[in-house]
Amino acid sequence: MIISQLFIFFVLAIVITRIDKILWGTYYTPVTILLWPFLFLLTASYIFLKFELSHFELNDRVIPIWTGGAISFWLAGLVLKAVFRKMRLYTQKDYAIANSIQLKTSSLKALIYVAYPLILLVGYKIKLLLSRYNLADENFQKNLGAGILGHSILILTVISITLLIFFNQNKYKLHQIIVILITLVFSILYGVKSWVIILLVSGFIGRLITNKTKPKLKHLLFLIIPLILFWLIYQISLGMNPDSNKFIIKHMSDYLIAGPIGFSEHLNQNLPIGTNPSYAFTPIINIFNFIFGKPPIDVISSYVVYIPTDFSTNVKTFFGTLYVYSGIKYVITSFTLGFIFYIYLLIFIYSIKINIAPLIVTLYSFMMGLLFMGWFDCYIIHLQFYEVPFIAIFLHFLSKLKI
Repeated sequence: MIISQLFIFFVLAIVITRIDKILWGTYYTPVTILLWPFLFLLTASYIFLKFELSHFELNDRVIPIWTGGAISFWLAGLVLKAVFRKMRLYTQKDYAIANSIQLKTSSLKALIYVAYPLILLVGYKIKLLLSRYNLADENFQKNLGAGILGHSILILTVISITLLIFFNQNKYKLHQIIVILITLVFSILYGVKSWVIILLVSGFIGRLITNKTKPKLKHLLFLIIPLILFWLIYQISLGMNPDSNKFIIKHMSDYLIAGPIGFSEHLNQNLPIGTNPSYAFTPIINIFNFIFGKPPIDVISSYVVYIPTDFSTNVKTFFGTLYVYSGIKYVITSFTLGFIFYIYLLIFIYSIKINIAPLIVTLYSFMMGLLFMGWFDCYIIHLQFYEVPFIAIFLHFLSKLKI
C-alpha cells in the first residue's frame, strides 16, 4: 500500500516538475522546491524505520494528504500562468542576464556598512544576556530570537544570503566572509537548526537560479555542513561535552525524520484535526492583536507526539501542519499559499528580464528556503515570512545610496 503510494507520488512529482519546467523555464519553482526534499526524507525515513523497527507502519493518509495539498498549491501557479503567459525563463538572453546580475560596488559597501553596526549591536546584547544566562539556558535562546535582537539577526540573515548569492571574489572579500560567518554564529547560538539551514540553502538556491553555480554531484558534499552545524548547536546546548556525541548523532537522525513521522503519528494516535483553520495566518492575526492590545497567539504547535524512536516532536511537515490545523480546508489554504509563492516567482522572473534588483533574487531565494524546509514544518506561520519582503525592499533602496 505505502510502496504503491510512494511510487505514484514519485511519478506525480516528476510530472509536475517537468510541466513547471516547460511553463516557467526553470526547475526551481515553488512546488518543485517543496516536493522533492519531502519525498526524499519521507522515503529515507520509511526505509530506515522499516529496517530498525519491524512493527513500524506509516499512516496511509500521509501521502494522499500531501498529494492533495501539492496539487492545490500547484494549481494556483497554473492559474497565474494562464494570466501571465509570457512570463518564462530561460531564453539564452535570460541566462546571460541572470548570470550577469551582480552587486554594484556601492551596493556591496552599503550592505557591509549596515551589517557591521548590527553585528556590534547583537554582540553587545549577547554579552549582556551571557551575564545572566549560560549558552544552554532556554531563556538565553528565547531572548536572542525576540525583539530588536531577533529583527537584527534576521536583517543580517538577508544580507548574508545576498552576499552568498552575489559573492564578489575581487572586492571586500574578507568583509563578506566575516559578515556571513558571524551571522551563522548568531544563528547557531539561537539554537534553532532550521534557520541555519534556511540561510545556507537560500544562498545555494539563489546561486542555482541565477546560473552562478551549476548543480553537480560534488555539491552533495555540502550536506556535511549542516550536519557539522547541527553537532555544534547540540554541543553548545549540552555544554560542549565530548561524551554527548552518541546522543547528538541519535538526536540528529531523529530530527531528520521528525516531520514526516511526526505527522504520521499524529494521524495514528487520532489527535485533533481542524482545530484552528486560521493557524497558517497567525502572524497577521498577531499583528492585529498587538494593535488592539490583545495577547499574541503562540505559533509553536502544542501537539507533541512520540515517534517510534522514542523521540518527541511537534512538527508535522508543510502540508501536514496545514491539515492538522485546518482539516479538509487545508486545500484552500494550500491554494492561497501557492498563489503567494508563485507571485514571488513572477516577480523574480520580471526582475531577471529587466536586469534589476539583486535583492529580489534574495527575496525569492529566501522564500524557496522556507519551502525547502517543508519536509520538517510549515515556516510560513512565522513572522519572518512577512517581515523579509520589507527588509529586502529596505535594503534594495539603501543599496542605491552612493557610499
